[in-house]
Amino acid sequence: MQEKIRKRVLEKLGSCEIKISMEDGLDGTYAAIEVQSEKFRDISRIEQHRMVLKALEDLIATNEIHAVKIKTRV
Repeated sequence: MQEKIRKRVLEKLGSCEIKISMEDGLDGTYAAIEVQSEKFRDISRIEQHRMVLKALEDLIATNEIHAVKIKTRV
């Protein structure tokens, strides 16, 4: 699952640093994702998170990922 996440984020954001940790809970898989990208410069934190969520929308829609915690930085 981590490689699926990494691939999708890289496809959307291009070159960036990504740290991913996964945890299985009673109601699904939880992902904690940290992304560092120059594309985040001068963009609000909310928009940064939206960019990451957009990259993962198919995994969320199919419930492959139940919940996502996102940290972003430039």
